[in-house]
Amino acid sequence: MRNPLTKGQALRRAEEGLGRSLNPRQAPKTGRNGTRWVEEGGEDGPERKEEVEDPPMGWPEVDDGREPEEVAPAPVPPPPAAVETSRKRVRLQAPGFLGDEVVFTGVVREIALETGWELWVRSGRPDLWRDHPGVAGLLPPEGESMAEGEQEPTWDVALEKHYCPPFRGMAQVPIHFQEAYLRAVREALGLPGWWQSRKFGGEARLTEEELADGPPFDLPKPYWVVAAGCKSGVPTKGWGLSQYQEVVEALRGRVLFVQAGHNREWHPPLKGVVDLVDRTSSLRDLIRLIYHAEGVLGPITSLTHLAAAVPVGPGSPFPIRPCVVVEGGREAPHFIQYPMHRVLHTIGQLDCCATGGCGKSSFGKGQCPYPERLRDGAVVPRCMKLIRPAEVVAAIEGLYRGEARLPRAFGRAQAIFERLRRVRPGAATVAGAEIGVLRGEMSQLLLRGHLGLHLTMVDRWRRDPGDPGDPAFYSRPQRYFDEAKRVATESTDFARDRRRIVTMPSVEAAREVRDRSLDFIFIDADHTYEGCRDDIAAWFPKLKPDGIFGGHDYDRPRYPNEGVKRAVDEFAAAGKFHVETDRDNCWFIHPAQSNGGVAGGVGDFFNAL
Repeated sequence: MRNPLTKGQALRRAEEGLGRSLNPRQAPKTGRNGTRWVEEGGEDGPERKEEVEDPPMGWPEVDDGREPEEVAPAPVPPPPAAVETSRKRVRLQAPGFLGDEVVFTGVVREIALETGWELWVRSGRPDLWRDHPGVAGLLPPEGESMAEGEQEPTWDVALEKHYCPPFRGMAQVPIHFQEAYLRAVREALGLPGWWQSRKFGGEARLTEEELADGPPFDLPKPYWVVAAGCKSGVPTKGWGLSQYQEVVEALRGRVLFVQAGHNREWHPPLKGVVDLVDRTSSLRDLIRLIYHAEGVLGPITSLTHLAAAVPVGPGSPFPIRPCVVVEGGREAPHFIQYPMHRVLHTIGQLDCCATGGCGKSSFGKGQCPYPERLRDGAVVPRCMKLIRPAEVVAAIEGLYRGEARLPRAFGRAQAIFERLRRVRPGAATVAGAEIGVLRGEMSQLLLRGHLGLHLTMVDRWRRDPGDPGDPAFYSRPQRYFDEAKRVATESTDFARDRRRIVTMPSVEAAREVRDRSLDFIFIDADHTYEGCRDDIAAWFPKLKPDGIFGGHDYDRPRYPNEGVKRAVDEFAAAGKFHVETDRDNCWFIHPAQSNGGVAGGVGDFFNAL
């Protein structure tokens, strides 16, 4: 008995018997072995011809135990004239909006890879195309003349339109902006078949000089770029300054935000960020800013597309730059989502965006029907208001939960900032001290997290084999402590005017600080009972009456020589203070919020020393 045909063999026989493809769309098809074929008309009807062999698309071959029918390989004809690889000179037209043109840089790259043609682009943004690998030259925008002595070349193909696809109407079309744009341009150029993009994103490169220059404006790294406004004239992209401010406050000490944007009217300033609004008018500065950024936050803007187009800078914990997009219900989320992008949308939550983006740009008759007023008076679409700041914070935090983990000190810095917000809400300047700095990891986070913080950094940075608390640690060579101090110094150089490094034992260093001058004090130095008790006694008088007093490693039973918990508990009992602890093993005391305030028992504690 003859073996039955496999499904693929049956399909091929059926097509051969009918003399046509069973695919009604007549599109190029891909066989299981990666061979594509096209149908060409003839006197006897359509004829299937093999075109070229592409790499397999990942479809696994299934061994069903049946003997495959032997089929003689068909001859491979030369490529059709439409895809002839002879070098053509082609003029392309860039779109008007920056975000669209960033995507277009990726389209041009793919056309160049596919054809090898000499591509020229008519664009008003030459800085965006610097060192683009697929562009032979740039032309001035329509209506502007060529430079003196230059003439426009003759063209084999010249596209007068940019063919940028509209985002409206894409709600139910399973395609990304870049792919839709590429298909439109390929069709306009007469390129048949299908082309698999080699990169997901645009193409914005840096020169060797820019790579060597470091971040623009001497920005401290790491940082995230935030666009807290929206495009001029498109208020429905707005999420509200107060909502972005909540995100900044929630991540203070963990993420330093750099605010970018053009036109102050549409990008009001945030507090506690580096404000670069209207200072990145140069596209090269903006590209450098994105290159050194760990991530990007904002609505759908040109920064969304630049986050995917600009390569990832050195030292980033991510192989692909993340971007958190506050999208709402205006556009189809899949149309603009790149890898490592978190698009927060409300599609399906309101009748106006029940099955896709509404596409509305403003409020009023015929536009967004649901304007909502925030507490600060800003008006945003209801679809945007539905997205809570906590969701944005969770999206950013979630990005760091993989192999790219946050530094250990993030939890400690965050704990300090959370308490500062209670006692110093909105304070422009804050004074604090960190006792026990070592490599300065936490100092760096504190100085980055509050741009008005003046920090005293205290550490002896000296080996001491006789240290009773941790003799193994302090028996390390002196070069270990010298290196730690160097790292602490260099990592906080960005805030050298706001830091004070004190290299001496902590009790001696306290004499260099005025009483009642500090908003917070964090002790993480000598962990023995006597050492911690003496640090508490020396530094507590330096705290303002309503300040925050705390430290690290409150309770570590594995280390019997440590006595932090005993020293803290005795001090709290003497002053009738409440001790707060957290999952990072930090301890905190708020004298002004405890029963009895700064009670007389504290004096007894000091007198007992």
